Amino acid sequence: MNVLAESFNSAQPTDINAAIPDLGTFFLKILQFREDFLNSEDLMEIDESQLIMEDVIIVEESASKALVALVLKLSETTFRPLYYKLYDWAARNPQYKLRNITFYRLSANIAECLKSLFVLFAGHFSQACGNTIK
Repeated sequence: MNVLAESFNSAQPTDINAAIPDLGTFFLKILQFREDFLNSEDLMEIDESQLIMEDVIIVEESASKALVALVLKLSETTFRPLYYKLYDWAARNPQYKLRNITFYRLSANIAECLKSLFVLFAGHFSQACGNTIK
């Protein structure tokens, strides 16, 4: 993921824009890690739960850094559909509850980098966030 993030930093926006659909699908598969890993039938040892969560966090942070590097290269018109695709992936599938954790952690990282620009996108999911917490 670090190599991918570095490649985004040095890539031209026009090159990245052509690959957005594939990159979106790629990141969705990586961000699915928490859901797949924590719901795996192979997880038998409760004593290892701390190690397991550390692994999940490491994978998500690495993917998040790469995705943020990508986001910083995108215009609003290319970022918006990608972000809404991530939102739909998390919010529109109630059988995958752990996706919400991943999505909101990712959103916090994106918001930290975009600062006040993130407000343009936050309204779309803020109501859903309130419903998730209830």
